[in-house]
Amino acid sequence: MTVQRVAERMGFDHPTSDGIELAVVEAVTNSILHGYSNRPHGSVEVRVRVHSDRLVIEISDRGEPPPREMFDPARAVLPEGTAEGGRGAFLITSLMDDVESRSDGSGNTLRLTKRLRF
Repeated sequence: MTVQRVAERMGFDHPTSDGIELAVVEAVTNSILHGYSNRPHGSVEVRVRVHSDRLVIEISDRGEPPPREMFDPARAVLPEGTAEGGRGAFLITSLMDDVESRSDGSGNTLRLTKRLRF
């Protein structure tokens, strides 16, 4: 089942569930392109947790850690120009309610949270 489908079943509307799916795709893409620099043997794990009031998605890898400020919402700015790429962190922080990035000796985890609005 896709993350979008899980979100819809929880009660998120279609545009919000589309945004959640896009944020997850961007996060996984960042892990592959930047964490592993497109090396073919890295792995990315996606865990989805459903709570009564929120959806939490964790994306984990063992690649290079992202810059600490990459997912700081205060620094999230849409890049200028029309070149492909460079918009992932902006999209992720714009589409999700909370974004937390952790890196330690065992790898990197990006936790994305979207709260249901009642």
